[in-house]
Amino acid sequence: MKCKVERIIVEKKSFQVEFEGLNGGTWVSVTERSRGFVVSIGFDMEELDWLMEHLKKAVEMEASRGFVRKIRGKTKTLLMEICFNNRGRFMKITEFVTKRKPLFLVVPEGVKGKGWEDLRKAILSVQEYSERDGGASKEKNGNIRMYGDTFRGGRSYAKVVEAGLRTGGTLSAGKWARAVICVSQEKVQDWTHEGRAIARMMGMKGMVSINPISAFKGCFFVSSTRRAERVHDQGRLSVKGRTILLRKWSPKENMVVQGKFRRGWLVLKGLPFHLWDEVQLNFILKKWGRVTKVAKETLKLVDLTRVKLWVEMLPNVVLPALLEVEDGEWSYTVAVSVTGEDEMPTLSHLR
Repeated sequence: MKCKVERIIVEKKSFQVEFEGLNGGTWVSVTERSRGFVVSIGFDMEELDWLMEHLKKAVEMEASRGFVRKIRGKTKTLLMEICFNNRGRFMKITEFVTKRKPLFLVVPEGVKGKGWEDLRKAILSVQEYSERDGGASKEKNGNIRMYGDTFRGGRSYAKVVEAGLRTGGTLSAGKWARAVICVSQEKVQDWTHEGRAIARMMGMKGMVSINPISAFKGCFFVSSTRRAERVHDQGRLSVKGRTILLRKWSPKENMVVQGKFRRGWLVLKGLPFHLWDEVQLNFILKKWGRVTKVAKETLKLVDLTRVKLWVEMLPNVVLPALLEVEDGEWSYTVAVSVTGEDEMPTLSHLR
C-alpha cells in the first residue's frame, strides 16, 4: 500500500508526518528536522486520538494559558506540555520508554496557533489517505469486509428503501464516517454522564462531548473511521442504570418524516392571527389534506409563535414548504414544517 507523507514548516523547523501501518504497533510517526537534529516519535491509534484531541484544545486555548497532559500506553508514556519562552508558546511532546533516553518533539505555536493546526491537519490528511488507500487495496485483492453500509472511498450506501420504490444511492459521508450515534431508551436532558462513561471506555481522561440530535439521541466524533468501528463494535454501555446503544451514523438520523408524509402534526409560521380559526385552516389546506385536529394552545392563543394542527393528506399530493395565502387585497407567505415534538398536546377535535 502506498503511504502518504505530509511535510510542514513551522518557524524554520521541518516536520514530517508518515503513515507506518501496524509496524511494531506504530500507526503514524511524526519526525522533527532542525539544524541537523532529527527525532521521530511513533503513535499507535489510541495515542494518536489523544494527540489529535489535545492539538485541537491547544489551538483553541487562550494565548496566556498552558497545560500538561499525559497518556500511559502499553510500552511507553507520552507527555505533552504547553510551555513559554521569549518567542512565545511551544508544545513539547516527550516519549518515555524503559531503559532508553527520552525522546522529545518541540513544535512552535506559530502565528495564532497555525503551527499546531498545520500539524493536526497533516496528521488528519495522512490518516484519511491511508484509510482510503487501504480499503482500495483490500478490495483489489478480494479480501474486503463490508461493514453494513460502508464501502471503499469513504462513502456510504444509503439504504433508503421505502415501500419498494427506491433502491438506494451513493452519498458522500465525509466526517460522518467518523461519527458515533448514542441512543437512549429514555429522554436525556444532559449527556454529561454518558460523555464521561464513553471517555472511560475509550481509555481517555475527562469526557466526550456529545451533541444532542433529539431527546433520545446524540452524536460525537472520533479521529478515524477505524476508531469509530471499534466503538461501534462495543455496541452498548450502561450509565446510571440506563442502557446507551452505540452505532454507526445513518443518513436517516435527523429525518422527521420516514418516507412520504401521509398524516401528522404540521406547524404553520407567518399566518396572520385572524386566520387562526378551524374553518379558515381547513380552507387554506383543502388542496393538500383535511385538518382533523388543532392544538389547544393554538385555539386558546397560548402560543402565538405558530399554528399547530393535525392533517390527513390527500393521495398523490406533496405539501409545499411555503404557502401563498391570499386574504382580500393582502397576500401572505406561510412556512410549513412537520413538527418533531415527542409529546402530543391537548387537542380540539374538528367536526
